Parts: sequence; structure tokens; C-alpha cells
Amino acid sequence: MVDDIDYEYERIKTLGYNTFIRKKDQDIYEVEGGKLFKILAPEGTIIEVRDQTTL
Repeated sequence: MVDDIDYEYERIKTLGYNTFIRKKDQDIYEVEGGKLFKILAPEGTIIEVRDQTTL
């Protein structure tokens, strides 16, 4: 859970990670009234990052 999903997305991209799991051609998408993105870790783990509005 993060407070600012757009900031975290950009921060992760600047660190060189770009293996985002896309949905409908978008990296960040809305679900259940909030936003999330998923990134694939090098060992294959899917990491989901959500903003606080999805609680």
C-alpha cells in the first residue's frame, strides 16, 4: 500500500525496472475504486502496489 501510486510508479521506473504487468495497454489501472500496478520481480514473483483508496 502506498499513499501516492503515481509517484511510486515513476520512482520504480527511474530505478530501471520496467517489467510491469499491463492490463488493457496500461501499467496503472483502476480496480475497486482505487489504482494499482503490478511488477514482475526478477525471480518471477508478482508484486502488486495499490494506493490507499482501495481499502
